[in-house]
Amino acid sequence: MQNISYDLVHKCGSTFMLQDCLQSGLIGLMTIAQHRHECLKEMSDALRFIETICSGSIKSTLTMPHDMKTDNLEFKDVVSAVRMVQKTQVKKIEKQKLVRDFKIKL
Repeated sequence: MQNISYDLVHKCGSTFMLQDCLQSGLIGLMTIAQHRHECLKEMSDALRFIETICSGSIKSTLTMPHDMKTDNLEFKDVVSAVRMVQKTQVKKIEKQKLVRDFKIKL
């Protein structure tokens, strides 16, 4: 399943939750990890999995369950936002490593 799993021993990974009946097509995604960048990677991988499996059948608009009339999100916008946050986090970690390595050399 393309490395989409939840490790019960280490308590990290991704899990999908059925929010309604299968016909509604509404699922939830929860990712858990020790560090933020790991969690974002898990989420990005899970969203990529959803895109791959449901490539032609994803509705262009996702409706949030709390208020069906007003909260509409585009799936592609959610995916791009998660990927952008993930890239930002990776760059931040790389910058911290460079600063740490520079301090060690001094």
